[in-house]
Amino acid sequence: MVLMLLLSGMLIMAFNIQAIQAETEQTPTDWCWPTGKVDLEGLLGFMEWNQAYNGWHLGHDFKLDQSMPVYALADGEVVLSRTDVEGYGLDRTPGGALVARFKASTGEYFTALYGHIDNPHAEGKVEAGQILGYINEYGHLHFGIHQGYELAENPWKGYTYNESETYGWVDPVQFLLTNTAPAIPEITSFLILPLFMLATLLATIICKKNSENNPPD
Repeated sequence: MVLMLLLSGMLIMAFNIQAIQAETEQTPTDWCWPTGKVDLEGLLGFMEWNQAYNGWHLGHDFKLDQSMPVYALADGEVVLSRTDVEGYGLDRTPGGALVARFKASTGEYFTALYGHIDNPHAEGKVEAGQILGYINEYGHLHFGIHQGYELAENPWKGYTYNESETYGWVDPVQFLLTNTAPAIPEITSFLILPLFMLATLLATIICKKNSENNPPD
């Protein structure tokens, strides 16, 4: 019985992973797009000038309707999560944002900033393609990447006022397109059928033994 429960749990996990991956489109380098789909045009790109803020942009803005979900790039960990970060609400009011840490296939760590979101995911482990929050009334996702394991001095920083200083922030789109995500075990492709067959065989054996031990009156 314990073995049956274990096998059932593995099957459920495999199907859940398959369902999560199906909801999000992936980059050619196997990351899940933060908005769940390919959208390279966005609104404001990395180091583009924003007259309204009088500064250069340290992220990439992806246009997305309010209440649409945003996703984890890969398996990782939310290390900061707040609902009152200055500038991430409508009209520069406080709003939701989070910072998640991920690792590339090379072993290089980086942190990703998701800004302008409601219901930011709590701090803790997340899986590839997992929903991290929902776009707020701002109507776009501010997405930034800071290289290294350690957090940026200001992990919520969205602009620089010195064009030659990016404070460790890099072009997030180019980073995702030139760095490969860690491989995800393909259990859905080579384990589901054998596990299902084994579970069926065990169920048949158990039913047969129960019938032998409990003959009809």
